[in-house]
Amino acid sequence: MGQYAYFALVGQWDTVENPFTVVRTGGEHDEVFSTNLRWERTGLLHRDDPMRGYDDVVPIKEKDARRFEETQAKRVQDEDRDWRNRSYFAIVGRSNTVDDPHTVVRQGGEYDEHFGGRLTWVRTDLIHRIDSGREYYDAVPISAEDGKRFEETRARRVERALRGQAES
Repeated sequence: MGQYAYFALVGQWDTVENPFTVVRTGGEHDEVFSTNLRWERTGLLHRDDPMRGYDDVVPIKEKDARRFEETQAKRVQDEDRDWRNRSYFAIVGRSNTVDDPHTVVRQGGEYDEHFGGRLTWVRTDLIHRIDSGREYYDAVPISAEDGKRFEETRARRVERALRGQAES
């Protein structure tokens, strides 16, 4: 048996075969196979806040974790190739601006995505909810570069939120 135990982190739109991410335990610290395509230290298994990005932790075999490494590499490759070919929208409300939106949604892939608290693009139906009057936001078209720049804005927000939780 190997040194590590592997776990698929599965969210609302994920499956065990195609999880949000994979974490391994058994080393000096827990590690996640990141979008940098390497195993990096993580605290994901121990987060219980609503921004954690997954609902279930499912034990998987090492071969499944190796398959996820290939899946993650394909995700990164697809993202690098496709991000400019999508339409981006700043989602703004009364307390938001296009320069500092509530979130950003992109269209043009298999499904609409927003850049969420898990610091990755995740499936959303927010534009549909706005169009049908179920959300009180506006969707303002922005450039692909502005959409990508929002990733940094969201990362700063998450860092501040996590720092605030640690100080509580």
